[in-house]
Amino acid sequence: MEETQIVEEVTEDEVNFKVEESATQEKKSGLRTLKEITDDLSKELPERVIKTRKQGGATVKYISWVTATKVLSHYAPGWQYKIGDFKVVSVPTTPDAKNPNKPTSNSLFVVEVSLGIPTSDFGTIWRSATGIETYNDKMFGDVASNSTSMALRRAASLFGLCRYLYPN
Repeated sequence: MEETQIVEEVTEDEVNFKVEESATQEKKSGLRTLKEITDDLSKELPERVIKTRKQGGATVKYISWVTATKVLSHYAPGWQYKIGDFKVVSVPTTPDAKNPNKPTSNSLFVVEVSLGIPTSDFGTIWRSATGIETYNDKMFGDVASNSTSMALRRAASLFGLCRYLYPN
C-alpha cells in the first residue's frame, strides 16, 4: 500500500464533496434523515485530505480537525458540539523536586466532547467521545486544543466519518 502524503493545509477547493440529490433532501425543513447523513459521512474521503503520522512504530492515517469540520458542515448542516467534562489526570510518578506543581509527562488532559447532528427523523442526535493528551514540551499545539480535536473527530467517527480508517 502506498504511503499517503501529508497535506499541510486543506483549502475549501480541495475539500470538494458532493451530496447526491434525493427527494428527502428537498424536504421543507432542509434536514436529512440520520441514515442519509451517516451514509454520506461513511464515504471514503479523497486521499489528498488524509494525513499520516508515525505512532508507536506504525503509520496511522487520520484527518485534521479542519477537514472534519468541513465534511460535517457539508453533510450535516447545523451540526454543533459541546465541551463537557475536562480534567487533568495524574499518573503516579516521582514529583519534580524543583517544581512540584508543574504537570509532568505523566499528567494527562482528558476532555469529553458531544457532537450533535440535526436530522429530519429523530431531531438532534448526540454522540460523545473523549480525547486524551499527554503533557509534553515537544508537542505541536497545546493539550486542551489537541485533546478537544481528538474528541471531536472521535465523536464524528461515531456517525461514520472516516471510520474506515480504523479497521479494528
